[in-house]
Amino acid sequence: MPKQGQFARQSRQSKLKATKQKLKRQKQTITDQQMSDFLVVRYALTLRQRTTANSQETLQRFIQEIADHLRQTQGDFEHLLPMIWQKVSGQVPWQFYWQLSLNWPQLAPFLHREINALPLGQPIWVQNLPTLEDFDTQLLNEMVNQIIATTTLNHPLKSEQREQVKQRLTTTLWIDKQIQWEQIRQLLGPFQQTITSNDSGSQVWLDHLARL
Repeated sequence: MPKQGQFARQSRQSKLKATKQKLKRQKQTITDQQMSDFLVVRYALTLRQRTTANSQETLQRFIQEIADHLRQTQGDFEHLLPMIWQKVSGQVPWQFYWQLSLNWPQLAPFLHREINALPLGQPIWVQNLPTLEDFDTQLLNEMVNQIIATTTLNHPLKSEQREQVKQRLTTTLWIDKQIQWEQIRQLLGPFQQTITSNDSGSQVWLDHLARL
């Protein structure tokens, strides 16, 4: 049995060790503003190496968009993804959505693992991460809306007409729970316009996407 002096020294050592561990944990945490860079680095070290060259930049930019909305939505993808679709609408060619669809089976597990592991002072936990079918359903809705907006630009449809066209397009472009991307190419290809960006790096990426 240790003497009182020994116990006091052990107690002080335990407190000192606990304090050091706490400080170490604090030093290892990141701020919300660092989430994007942290996830991009994790992507570069893991998933990017297994992703085709055509998709690498698209996935990185999508991850950055997700990071920008994580705290606001507390990691709830049911709210997060619609915010991204609204933000990028009209800013990216249809091939952007195509690349996301192709890579979602690999990207979803990465997001679940890496977001939950973010060393934040206040953790964020992934919620309602969609399956591939649910994810593609969202992408299809974006594509249908884009097709209608593009092909009826000079002849706006009434609400009832628009809904009928939307239902027909959805049926045509969704077969065996898969998006018919080649049909989307045929529908949007003749109307594809050059999307410009003030950032040269983004412009190179957008031009590359449009050529896929």
